[in-house]
Amino acid sequence: MTFFVSDEAVDQSRAVQLPVTGFRSGDPVLDKAFRIAIGDIVGNIVPFKDGLLEQPSQTLIAGLDYSTPWTRDTAINTWNGAGLLFPQVTYNTLLSVLKREGEEVLIDGQYWDAISWTVGAWYHYLWTGDKAFLSLAFEAVRNSLAYFEATEFDGDLKLFRGPACYGDGVAAYPDFYARTNGSSSILDWVTANPDQAASTGFGIPMHALSTNCLYYAAYHLLNSMASELECPIDPVWEQKAQALKAAIQKHFWNAETGSYRYYVDDFGSSEHQEGMGMLLCSFLALRMLSRRARSYSSSM
Repeated sequence: MTFFVSDEAVDQSRAVQLPVTGFRSGDPVLDKAFRIAIGDIVGNIVPFKDGLLEQPSQTLIAGLDYSTPWTRDTAINTWNGAGLLFPQVTYNTLLSVLKREGEEVLIDGQYWDAISWTVGAWYHYLWTGDKAFLSLAFEAVRNSLAYFEATEFDGDLKLFRGPACYGDGVAAYPDFYARTNGSSSILDWVTANPDQAASTGFGIPMHALSTNCLYYAAYHLLNSMASELECPIDPVWEQKAQALKAAIQKHFWNAETGSYRYYVDDFGSSEHQEGMGMLLCSFLALRMLSRRARSYSSSM
């Protein structure tokens, strides 16, 4: 059961230990921006309990108007530095978005980009060296990949179905995916369009660039996790990573425009550029060097 902790329960949680790190650039604007950013993070650290957390603990919620952490926010916050500055907080938050089903630990949250948790978990390990956590993360990622392979992997395109990372609102998509009977949630598209929904998995038929980049990272990081834990490395993981990378290049790269498509589906796809997808292509080194300059120049 998820619950937000009242003021009376705050004493059950450990106080947030503020980072001792300072930032001095010589530029007062940048120095002030750092202080504002730290204040914004601290203002969103609250006691919370869910997932694998056994008691209310300090976690980083998704923002001022949210009452819970979100999986994608947790992952991206952790790998972009919150895990370095507030390692106990990000540890708690990563645990809060896991779930246990029977004997298995799985990543929870909105299904399509829940796998983003993998990158956040890996960076938490890099920040802390916590191998007990890494062992849990290895189990969660391996189980989650198996689950999503069974439910969302498109055997024809060799891509994973699902909306874009962060794209849970219909405003992120062309009109075809805004037909939700007035709802702002992309999740309601399936109910509103049952005749066009995918027959397996949740049913949203698009394959988004950013989401498939995250799956590529998850396969690749399984190798890294196993290596750090001195566990046997299954060669299938890297084979699947490379096959997915090839499918991304085949289906998303548009040689005429010199850029990557936003998403592909059976209903016209989208030639728009997705900021998160382009960033993850760069971050995960998916693009060929010969393509990089052209993509950059065409997006300016």
